[in-house]
Amino acid sequence: MASPKSKLVTVIRAALYARFSSDMQKDRSIDDQFVVCQTYARRERFDVVGKYFDKAKSGSSMLDRTGLRDLIAAARRKEFDVVIVEATDRLSRNQADLPWIFQHLEYNGVKIFTPSNGEVTEMQIAFDGISNPGYSKKLAERVKRGHDGVAREGLIPGRRAYGYDLVEHQTGVKVINTDEASIVIRIFEEYASGKSPRKIAADLMCDLITVQVPHLRIVSQKLWDAAHTLRKARGHKRLGVSDHVQRAVVPRKQHLLYGLLRCGECNGQMVVRSGQRVCCSAAHNHQSCKHGKAYDLAKLIDLAVDSMCTHLVDPEFIKEKARARTVEFARLEKENSGVRQAAEKQHDRLDIQIKKLVRILDEEDDIPRELLASLKAKEIERKGLEERIRLLGAESNVTTLHPNVIKAFGKNIETLHAKLKRNPDDEDCRMAFGNIIDSIIVHPTERGQPYDISLYARLSAIMGVDLFPIARSTKEIVAREGLSVSLQADMVEQAS
Repeated sequence: MASPKSKLVTVIRAALYARFSSDMQKDRSIDDQFVVCQTYARRERFDVVGKYFDKAKSGSSMLDRTGLRDLIAAARRKEFDVVIVEATDRLSRNQADLPWIFQHLEYNGVKIFTPSNGEVTEMQIAFDGISNPGYSKKLAERVKRGHDGVAREGLIPGRRAYGYDLVEHQTGVKVINTDEASIVIRIFEEYASGKSPRKIAADLMCDLITVQVPHLRIVSQKLWDAAHTLRKARGHKRLGVSDHVQRAVVPRKQHLLYGLLRCGECNGQMVVRSGQRVCCSAAHNHQSCKHGKAYDLAKLIDLAVDSMCTHLVDPEFIKEKARARTVEFARLEKENSGVRQAAEKQHDRLDIQIKKLVRILDEEDDIPRELLASLKAKEIERKGLEERIRLLGAESNVTTLHPNVIKAFGKNIETLHAKLKRNPDDEDCRMAFGNIIDSIIVHPTERGQPYDISLYARLSAIMGVDLFPIARSTKEIVAREGLSVSLQADMVEQAS
């Protein structure tokens, strides 16, 4: 008698996944989903080997969903063969994430099952990917409707706010937390008494726990004190009886060629580094330009000043460049529009700074000399910018040049050259030089070779530019702001 043939039964391992999206829902939702999935697993003779879940996590994103992350990691390790979920929207309600999850599980040999539809196909994933986001929108509308209903009943929907406690099993019911309420009352009382919000916040944070851990110290006490002494010296200082606070800064000297130097290799800005040497910014900071040579700033200034005088006092040179300028009209018009806008913005900023300084001076009994010096410097720069804006607006108006105009311009250049030789740091001369010269190209040269530069002048400056415009006096600035006559007299006396 032949023995019956034995049958090989393959056990299908299943993992269950459940999720609910709002912390206003109950944890029992997870258990209810697992019951439905387990019932289906028994019916299909699946062996449940794992359960994964996410509580109060939105299905519109895969971020911060540890349960889903663990599920995918276990699938990668081949710990189960199928995943059972109540519906595909438990995995994701995002149109892009749901197909990604399906494809990732499929790649690892894992299929998705739901109690209502059985095995989930690619077509169903495509359909659910479209319909699930719409459900999220409807769910949001329903939640809002529920919140509105709770609010109409005089209750407070949502999470617990500071100063209140939740009442268990009573949605929307809150009671006052007396300890936290006393802090709220204290904040309002301090604010009503005139204390600033910053000071109130600082007082609330003053109860700190400090512990000495000297073995973790990096900076010695001596170095720490030295750094903080310097920081304090650079910090805020108060001026006069007005108690006005002015922030001290480390001043940056603006040399004669400031903002004019350009690299002859990449046309980028040239910057001053330590030791008063000039180099290409792109080469120095990013190594994106091969022009790595550094140039002595003082030598560049002397060369630029001499080159300006050599060329701009020659009438034939100026006429030739004026004819060439006509060809460049279209390019200059487009280029100067951006430069003009930048100059106008800087002019507006200086106007605001001057107004602020004048207001400070109006509050002072003893006017600090440094404020008067700052006011004078800003007024000189403002006046120079006015000339530059006028020149940029007149770039398209240069046509023919009268010989007398060229001759007068040449004399102005000689005067500027003489003043710069005496004092290249003079603020008036710096602004005049910047109004004449548009840019200075520094061409690469071999080590030890003479410097090679090209000056590009604003030919519209020949048409009657005032190289040394008369800046408003301190008295005129104050009068312009409509301040008192007595203040005007005090400032004139201080400035004299």
